[in-house]
This record gives sequence, C-alpha cells and structure tokens, in this order.
Amino acid sequence: MFNKVITNQTKTMVLLMLVFTAIILLFSGLVYFSIVNFSHQRFYELLKIRTTTIIQVEKSKDNLDLPENYILNGLNDEELPMERDYVFAVPTDSNFN
Repeated sequence: MFNKVITNQTKTMVLLMLVFTAIILLFSGLVYFSIVNFSHQRFYELLKIRTTTIIQVEKSKDNLDLPENYILNGLNDEELPMERDYVFAVPTDSNFN
C-alpha cells in the first residue's frame, strides 16, 4: 500500500504545502509580536499620562472645588486594566525633584 511511486504532482503538492505553511507561520509570528509590542508601548504611554495627570491634580489640590475622581475621569479618556490610584507623600527632607 505504501509502496506506490511518489509522482511529481505529489512532490509539488507537498512542497507548496510546506512553503505556504512556512509563510503563514512567519506572518502569524510577525503579527503576534507586533501586537504584543504595541500593547506594551500603549500601556506605558497610558501609565505615563495617568501619573502626569495625578501629579497635576495633587499639586493643585488646594485650589480645586471639584472631586478628584471627576477631574481624573475628565482628563483621561481611557482607563488602565485593574486601575487603582495611589498617592504617596514625599518627605520634605528628601532629595527628590
């Protein structure tokens, strides 16, 4: 049953199948790594925007009449996954700028 002679048509079919499989795997890997890279960049971009906004709100906290959540939600269009805000007081004797 397996002693059949492999024809040129079968060889061509197997070769094309291998080439198409390699191309599809290469393209899939490229798309996957592009999406992962974009997701990481976007997350850190949102994080940076969020921290800048929180710093601005904390600096002008005494002059605000509106609740902080209202201001933070108004300044940010997007939320980070599982987002929580933490603000830590920095001692005045520290050398942080």
